[in-house]
Amino acid sequence: MQFELSDEIINQIIFSMEDQNGRYVFDSENNTLTAVSTVPDGDPDRYYALPIWDSVDGFKMMERFVASLRNPPVKEKLRAVLFAGKGVFRGFKDILKSSPEVENLWFAFKEKALRREIIGWYNTLCDSWGAEKIGAEPEETDELVCSDFTFREGQDASDEVFVQRARALCESELKEMYDAESAKALSLLDRVPAMLAGSGPFYTLTVKTAEGDFAGFIRVSPFPEGARKTVIITDFYVFSAWRGLGIGKSLFARCMDMLKAKGIAHVFALSVHIPVFFEQVMLRSGFRRISAGFLADI
Repeated sequence: MQFELSDEIINQIIFSMEDQNGRYVFDSENNTLTAVSTVPDGDPDRYYALPIWDSVDGFKMMERFVASLRNPPVKEKLRAVLFAGKGVFRGFKDILKSSPEVENLWFAFKEKALRREIIGWYNTLCDSWGAEKIGAEPEETDELVCSDFTFREGQDASDEVFVQRARALCESELKEMYDAESAKALSLLDRVPAMLAGSGPFYTLTVKTAEGDFAGFIRVSPFPEGARKTVIITDFYVFSAWRGLGIGKSLFARCMDMLKAKGIAHVFALSVHIPVFFEQVMLRSGFRRISAGFLADI
């Protein structure tokens, strides 16, 4: 019996797929799930077997999630759990609970993966009915669950401690990537925008987690000194524990909106100050490339 795949039915099937202790079929007459043990024989047009989903499929989905994750500290912990051999599922859940933002990403990733499985299953049924298939759900492009973070314009006195800490961490990261002299040179170049801005004033946008942890910030200043319509980005940093969650993109977009509201017309960003991987975000935000920075090892 043909039926329409509603969100309610999808949610029922997701629940049954995650229940490894029970076996169910879909009752197309009542639009409900029924335990296999209670289904009478001889009515294949009413009862449909659900998508096959077992612990192996669940493990593969976890592997795909870890591979897609761009939060290095949590990613390494999850990867270690996957290769532990014992207690994989419990260990995976425990690590996610210690990082609520990544846990929310996992829930969204898992739901989308299961919904894709169900839509594929339903489209196979559509073929057997001679009905038109339904399209796949569009992918969400914004990974950040904004309700988990607080964005604030301006800066408390206590935030300056984290700004200085971010600068120190940035220098440490450069030392891990380059030899000592090159790292020092890049660190000094990274500070050029702040030196050009002098004593400010600064426009600052900070982001904190729901628990109040400082996650990142972006800071701009009028440039040249006394300018009313032109600013330069002096600082832009996301702490490593919160990378891969879309915070950088959201910070940047909100900062641009903030500057527009203040009547700013031009925003400069030195190339040495912006990560290469962030270039596409800037281009989509209306920036154009006017210079480039290079380093040759000879």
